[in-house]
Amino acid sequence: MTYPVEHYASAISDLCDAHMAYKPPARVSVSEGASQNLVIRRPGDAPRLWSARETPYMIEPMDMLASRRHEGIVFVGPAQSGKTMGLGEGWITHAVINDPGDMLVVQMTEGKAREYSKQRIDRLLKAPKLAALMSARSEERRVGKECLRLCR
Repeated sequence: MTYPVEHYASAISDLCDAHMAYKPPARVSVSEGASQNLVIRRPGDAPRLWSARETPYMIEPMDMLASRRHEGIVFVGPAQSGKTMGLGEGWITHAVINDPGDMLVVQMTEGKAREYSKQRIDRLLKAPKLAALMSARSEERRVGKECLRLCR
């Protein structure tokens, strides 16, 4: 019995995804990865790339997130100062594109987690490079659980 080529498409895709997981991470700092790939989408504004010129004080904390010398980072800053965009979305973008692997983002409550997923993560995943990595499997696309293919 022979099967059409389409029958093997899912298996080939899964095999390629697993192979890509063994590639070494790209040697790019979190702030560099964010400036190259993090698209800021705000209602009423045109999408634009994140720029360190607007929040230069975020470069060092962002780069420390990927440091092997530190176990944790504490950053205290005023409201609306780029903390969530830089330390949250910047790190997620860097990790997905340059160093793929599992990541868990924790919020204070389940309601806040859903809000963050809908308002921040969904916008983040519309960036061209991140959108290309989204899983095509509909069962993996639900609020609070975003699955991406391990490709670069």
